[in-house]
Amino acid sequence: MTKCILAVSSCLIKEFSHYKNPLQDLNKVLNRPAIVFNIIFFLFIIIKPQISTAQQNLPVKRNISVHNAFSDAKLFGVKVIVHELNKYSEVMKSDTLGGTFSINFKFIKGKDYRFKVSKKNYYLSDTLISLAESQNSATIKLLLYPKLCFFLKGKVSDAMSAESINTGKIKILKLSDSTQTQVNVQNGYYNFCGICAEKYEIKSIIDGYIGVTKTIELKSDNCYTSNEQSISLNLSAEPNYDPSLFEGKTILVPDLTFDGSSLNLSITAGKEIRRLIQFLKESPTAFLSIIFQAASFPEIPYNRRLAEQRARYIERK
Repeated sequence: MTKCILAVSSCLIKEFSHYKNPLQDLNKVLNRPAIVFNIIFFLFIIIKPQISTAQQNLPVKRNISVHNAFSDAKLFGVKVIVHELNKYSEVMKSDTLGGTFSINFKFIKGKDYRFKVSKKNYYLSDTLISLAESQNSATIKLLLYPKLCFFLKGKVSDAMSAESINTGKIKILKLSDSTQTQVNVQNGYYNFCGICAEKYEIKSIIDGYIGVTKTIELKSDNCYTSNEQSISLNLSAEPNYDPSLFEGKTILVPDLTFDGSSLNLSITAGKEIRRLIQFLKESPTAFLSIIFQAASFPEIPYNRRLAEQRARYIERK
């Protein structure tokens, strides 16, 4: 292009050099085909494209509007980082409390830009946008997908009796950032609101039971869905019988109780009996010595007889 400009310029200078005053002899100058051709070439082939290129390289102002991908509502408190592609230079970085804000930096038509948009409880958006020459819209619209609740739920049961465990806690650790959450066991079940594609470590914390630890990933074919999803993970906890049981020492089974002054087992006692039976089946060399106390005053004959009757009742079970 430079050589072409020099050649045309040289030709024009040579042609104009034949005239003492080219402006006064303009009619004669314009009657020379060579001069007219070079002037037209210079103006329309060389000068005009340079002007168009300069106009294209002028920065244009754009607004960015960030919306919820499902509801199309404008989002507030978003963070936007813009890079010009293949340049590694940061064009802008902005935190905003508004859904729309103005960009006063250099956005050149025909260039490609990377827009990184983030907001709490939304998936990160990394979008490539080319500001085409034909694109005259003053607003660039970006979408963010919300991290909807991905339910993790399950039944908590006794490993020996298969009965539900109605009380306790479940500790949940998000492995990506070590965030911990604790939920209660209610009516034999637990529920947790997780995030799609995240991995979690689940641990039971239940009195009288050995802690159960499991790892699960909340998998889905599509995390960017407007519907809430769910997955089940049941926990089966082993009763925490003290190892001293094998050493002939005494252990206390507080849930092995009767109703009033009767031989009717309480609801919790029935579960405890089934646990003990299962334990003995799995430990054929173990044996139990059953000792009952009916009240705080065992020396009273009535209380002593009631305790003996209850001990025999449990033995027959």
